[in-house]
Amino acid sequence: MKLCAVVNCSNSSYTLAKWKARTCQTHGTKNKLCNCPQPFQLYAFPTEKKDPNGRRRWNKLINKFYPNTKKNWENKCHDRVCSRHFPDGKPTRTYPDPVLHLGYTMPSCEQKITPRRPPPTQRLPIPEPAKKKPRIEDDPVITPTERIEQDHPYTYRCDCREGCDCPGCTQKQMKIDSLEHRVEELEQEITSLKTQQVKSGGKSSGKKKVFTADTLKTDNDINQCTGLRSKQAFNDMYRYLEPHAQKLTYWKSTESSPKTKRPTTKGNGTPRKRGSKRKLSLREEFLLTLMRLRLGLTINFLAILFGLVPSSCSQIVSTWVRFLSGTLQPLIVWPSRHAISTTLPTQFKNKCSRIRCIMDCTEIFIERPRNLEMQAATWSDYKKHNTMKVLVGITPNGHISFLSKAYGGRASDVSITRKSGFLDLVEPNDVIMADRGFPIQEDLLLRHATLQIPPAAQGKRQMARNKVKKTKTVANLRIHVERAINRLKDFRILDGTFPISLLPAADDIIKVCAALVNLQSDLIK
Repeated sequence: MKLCAVVNCSNSSYTLAKWKARTCQTHGTKNKLCNCPQPFQLYAFPTEKKDPNGRRRWNKLINKFYPNTKKNWENKCHDRVCSRHFPDGKPTRTYPDPVLHLGYTMPSCEQKITPRRPPPTQRLPIPEPAKKKPRIEDDPVITPTERIEQDHPYTYRCDCREGCDCPGCTQKQMKIDSLEHRVEELEQEITSLKTQQVKSGGKSSGKKKVFTADTLKTDNDINQCTGLRSKQAFNDMYRYLEPHAQKLTYWKSTESSPKTKRPTTKGNGTPRKRGSKRKLSLREEFLLTLMRLRLGLTINFLAILFGLVPSSCSQIVSTWVRFLSGTLQPLIVWPSRHAISTTLPTQFKNKCSRIRCIMDCTEIFIERPRNLEMQAATWSDYKKHNTMKVLVGITPNGHISFLSKAYGGRASDVSITRKSGFLDLVEPNDVIMADRGFPIQEDLLLRHATLQIPPAAQGKRQMARNKVKKTKTVANLRIHVERAINRLKDFRILDGTFPISLLPAADDIIKVCAALVNLQSDLIK
């Protein structure tokens, strides 16, 4: 269907076909067969080949655009212009373009000419400036100071001359002196801050510490964050460690780098802490390490908490864990038989007076290693997870007296007991209490010692009365080793999934946690 492209014009080939189908009122025949003129004609746009300029003029006069893209409209093959838009009813040489009833107001073709201003024939005289009125002597002249005093009525007004000793002038002078003194103090403070900034290389003195050792004020806070019983215990341990900690060699020390060398002593000859310059004091580094073990916080979170970068925080933890492992090793001691007998709890005196140790193995979840051999060595069928296994031995009062190295979760309890060196500590006539998973009677008999474990059922439907009684007795006493392991796993770094990156330091971490457990109160009284 052919349509008239002019805005608001409804003429089309469909309208013309309807007119032809109607009956002529004058001749009584169809309009199609009648000689009466048609109401309008449809004329095509000039083609691009014959008249490109006329085509562009028609498109511009139609004055339409695409609503989505806001681009100028261009005619298509079905677009036409009807005869009612031409002055002569069709395109002619006089009026070749449509200019009537285009749906908008046509701009006027007449150009407005602004007449030029005629040149001045005669210059007007420049008026003289008006003369200032003479000031009358009686009129008061308001100075800027008096204007301020008028705006602020509380300002003291004094009509005295210089050197006046009236109360108003004296008070004003005292106020001025105090303000000048304050200005001098502020200038000195600014100068000192600039000096400190120059000494620090133009940089700020470092990130503001969010968390320090003084933040923990109560014994409960210290216990929750470090595992020690009180703030006094924390201070005592730090005083014991401080002389040795001053000689620490930190990981990735600058001494290993040939480019940067730092002197090992200060100007007064005192030993200087080795490694890179630290942003925390030794006390805060000690607190950071204990919080990493006790709360299991990530390195990134501790770095934010103490105002460090994660790499520095990791160096501190790695250094202090190995340092504490060697320093706190004496807290995990195998006591003599006399020491155990003098501190034996009452429930053991009545049931098993010759007991020397209660032993059990505990498993700690670890992240799955990428190495397939390590995956197989650390897989535990009991836990259905990759684990590391540690043998723990406690005295009758609950203190950890033996701690083996960490083995893969695939290792059995008996193999760990034989490889860990536990049997070398056993003496004749000792009684070792364990679970049914430790069939080491022959190993203890070679050392003239006794193994006490719950009796086996031996395939019977029901155990004998004496065996049930013995099982109950052993279970009631052996449960204390589970309580000691629970204390050990109160350190959250051992309770969750152990990071694979810390596996090289796993033995040191477990040893430090066990030593801190031994500093707590007795498990059995």
